[in-house]
Amino acid sequence: MKNYLIKIFLIGFIITFLTTGCSDWLDINTDPNNPSDASMELVFTAGVMEVAANVGGYYNLLGGMWSQYYTQSNSANQYKYIDGYIIEATDFQSNYREMYAGALNDLKYARVKAEASENWSFNLMATVMEVYAWQVMADIYDEIPFQEALSGTSVPSPKYDKGSVVYDSLIKRLDVALSKNFDAVSSVLTKAQINQDQVFAGDISKWKQFANTLKLKLYLRQMYVNPSKAQAGIVSLKDAEFLNEDAKLDIFINEKDKDNPLFSSDRTNLNVATNLRASATLYNYLETKNDPRLTKCFDNAPNGTKGTPMPQGGFDIISTVIPPTTISVFHLEPTTPVYFFSLAEVKFMLAEVAAKGWSTDNAKSLYDEGVNAAFSRLGEDGSSFVASGGVYEYPASGDFEAQQKAIITQKWVSMAGIQGLEAFLENSRTHYPAISAISAWNGTSSNGSLNPLFTGGEFTYSLAGTTPGKKFPKRLLVPMSERNANSNVPADLKAKGITDKIWWDTK
Repeated sequence: MKNYLIKIFLIGFIITFLTTGCSDWLDINTDPNNPSDASMELVFTAGVMEVAANVGGYYNLLGGMWSQYYTQSNSANQYKYIDGYIIEATDFQSNYREMYAGALNDLKYARVKAEASENWSFNLMATVMEVYAWQVMADIYDEIPFQEALSGTSVPSPKYDKGSVVYDSLIKRLDVALSKNFDAVSSVLTKAQINQDQVFAGDISKWKQFANTLKLKLYLRQMYVNPSKAQAGIVSLKDAEFLNEDAKLDIFINEKDKDNPLFSSDRTNLNVATNLRASATLYNYLETKNDPRLTKCFDNAPNGTKGTPMPQGGFDIISTVIPPTTISVFHLEPTTPVYFFSLAEVKFMLAEVAAKGWSTDNAKSLYDEGVNAAFSRLGEDGSSFVASGGVYEYPASGDFEAQQKAIITQKWVSMAGIQGLEAFLENSRTHYPAISAISAWNGTSSNGSLNPLFTGGEFTYSLAGTTPGKKFPKRLLVPMSERNANSNVPADLKAKGITDKIWWDTK
């Protein structure tokens, strides 16, 4: 059994562990109710860190590449399998196991302990992070071990639940957690519990907002598969308070194995620090709009010049056609927080709800706030961009489709580098950015050039893509380790490919 106390103080070990592999003792059926003696506070912190290490690490990298923020360099091969859509059941196994055996086990343990002591404040904190982690897994894999998972040896092969069943249960869990008596003496957080909250420092009002914002996302994700349920759920939140700041883990420093998970895995722990190069999809869009965030998202090329982008999946383009020394590198920083929700994301969600007519809020105002929050995070001012005549002016007179396109496009830009997985999922839900009718590249990998007509802002199929019919990826595959260990993995789920849609992707 894991030693939870050691994990708390060695976050560097967690990040290093996730980026180098996973040992055999990670079992998604490990019983969290009988761990070695540890306080719920320490175990909760471990769970939060494990979620951050995964969502902010390789899941962020995966989503960021599939959201076309960056592409694999043509001078290395680290991420060819992601950029070329060559994902197999042996990929991302360690992340899957650590989310179950690490994050979800730890958060369940903390929640159960909090329930036993009727500490409803701490119970809410653990429930919110647990729901967040479950939602991530359901959105990546669709059907997952859920109701019978984490049951120890009593259920060695937990059955799988449909994503819709998981969603319904997660919403109920949040409702129950929010309904408790937070004024009870048992619910007053101790100094130790406040200190272990690395997200909101024990501010339960913000955890309530986090819970409501999670519910909003869970309903909004169902906009097309079950619009009546989505609308009813969102309308029921009309008096709820949502996050008005980032929900993030902001603890990273510029030291090896204590830095941001994506920076750690891509820059610190690899012998090539220029794998992630500028994708023309985002680069050209920002350049065309004269957006100052261009230089915040992309560093100079290795030769010190401003550099050029690459077409998505252009890692086979020979160096005499595009010299690697002239290609801009995607910007990462060691101290960047891991974002569970960014303020910009929340504003864009509320703007979309208002544009749909599911709230009485002002969609334009919320959209403007979202764009300004995204600019502000990078130290820039976006007010002129959303002003009348600005290149990002909200299409107030347009129909919902035009408004959704504007909202999701700006949400996509805002998530570059920090919320790659969420950007990928939102593209699957809304189909924005759309697929470009213009190629980013003219010619072949041995004789071609960047297409000057491609202005970015729309996805192009990876030049090295391997999927039939040039379909874009939509999910990960059930890991081979899970297929071998769990006799209840559904046969039809084993047969799914990465281009098979998640249950809510029906637009």
